[in-house]
Amino acid sequence: MSTKKSTGNSKKVSTNPAVSEEKIEQYAALIAKKRDGNEFTKPEIRTIVDAIMKGDMPVSQQSALLMAIYFKSLSGAEMAAFSEEMMFSGTTMDIEFAKITDPKVSKTSTGGVGDKVSLALAVVGAANDVVVPMMVSQDESTVISLIDKVKAIPGFNTEYSHSDYAKLIGKVGTGIVRKSEDISPVDGALSVLRKETVTDENLHLLTCSILSRKYAEDSDGLIIDLKWGSGSYVHDLEQAKLLARFLTRVAKGMKRKSVALVTDANQPLGDMVGTGMEIIETVQILCGCGLNLTPKSRYAYLANSQELLQEFGKEMVRLAGVAGSTLSAKQMVERTIRNRLGLKKFKEMIEKQGGSTEWLTDLVAKYDAAVKAGAGESFDWLKEQKLFKPATKVKHSCAAKRGYVHQINPLLIAKGVYELARRKDGTLDPAVGVCGLRKVGYQVKQGEALFEIRYNDEANLARAMEYFRYAYRLAPKRPVDLPLIAERVA
Repeated sequence: MSTKKSTGNSKKVSTNPAVSEEKIEQYAALIAKKRDGNEFTKPEIRTIVDAIMKGDMPVSQQSALLMAIYFKSLSGAEMAAFSEEMMFSGTTMDIEFAKITDPKVSKTSTGGVGDKVSLALAVVGAANDVVVPMMVSQDESTVISLIDKVKAIPGFNTEYSHSDYAKLIGKVGTGIVRKSEDISPVDGALSVLRKETVTDENLHLLTCSILSRKYAEDSDGLIIDLKWGSGSYVHDLEQAKLLARFLTRVAKGMKRKSVALVTDANQPLGDMVGTGMEIIETVQILCGCGLNLTPKSRYAYLANSQELLQEFGKEMVRLAGVAGSTLSAKQMVERTIRNRLGLKKFKEMIEKQGGSTEWLTDLVAKYDAAVKAGAGESFDWLKEQKLFKPATKVKHSCAAKRGYVHQINPLLIAKGVYELARRKDGTLDPAVGVCGLRKVGYQVKQGEALFEIRYNDEANLARAMEYFRYAYRLAPKRPVDLPLIAERVA
């Protein structure tokens, strides 16, 4: 790791109205250099990042710079330099994490809907002596973030100072908290501007953004879930593969370890989308449901989530050095789930972050009793849970014609669920969402339910239906199956 240290003080990008003409001309010359296709030096990149941090570079010039990079791109060396300089534009966690001796491996994702893998992976990794910092940014999820999901647990605290967070993960091994504004603040400012200037899909800029944020966590390694498709902000498979290569190669140039898996995000993962519902489904995964499925098991909808958890878990323990081979890594992760060590760590994390765990103990006990009675396959998780009061109303979104589910737009489902859950005070109702999602390739009859909507408010439902009604596309022929994991890049 670089010897450059953080001050520990919060930093925000400022605006300086009194910028000299000399500096404006200097920045203009740098923009022109990139416009003409030339490569920045490290000192020039430091000048640019410092100018943005201090507010010396006007927004108009920042926009021009982003556009120049969009059309002329960045080299690997430039991306590494930009990532590192943006990382050091704010607080890094190296001082706070100095007393943590276990290997630290972070995880990031490029979107995804109905994704419970990030939460499950954090506790599975921690159960295997890997420290997994989880300082979550909004753009790591699609519409509904991991922070939104864990906030469905009563009392769960996601707002931590850096020193308190270091104490938390020093004890537990992981913790889900909101990324503070002083982590890579220049990236935070540029992320907003990238959206406004429609340069946010540029792979070079995305690479710098992701790496500057995640390596500010002082991680020894990084696991990347490079999602592609309609549920990600990377829609094209080849672009996703290219971004995975950029991220891993630039990380290597920064002397960091990383592994990226390019995964399918063209339909929601699992059976449920909704904050409270996804917490319940995470419990199912950590109880081992969907692991080594029997024929015609009702938990087939968890097969993809379990496969991703197995693969990412395997990569995490190998990257951390706690498993020496692929086989031992695979066995370690599967044993952690089967023996419920991940579930135990999940409970510990909730308790340490101030959350209630009575609902979890009660739910798992009921499920175990059902399994013992031979009724594990028919156990109704949503009916038996006490995490939230169940929604009062149910509606089904039904197929208008007979056919195969040809395409699903997960983003429309996520937006619909957000509208369904949004309260007047800005919080999200944990009881509402969708479940029973039919997957791509499923054959439906006319009038058959594509998914079930659970809700409490008719006005919210009306807004949500504007998204739900366009989320599924049916066709006469069964579509070609897409691989869950398209490529591994390291």
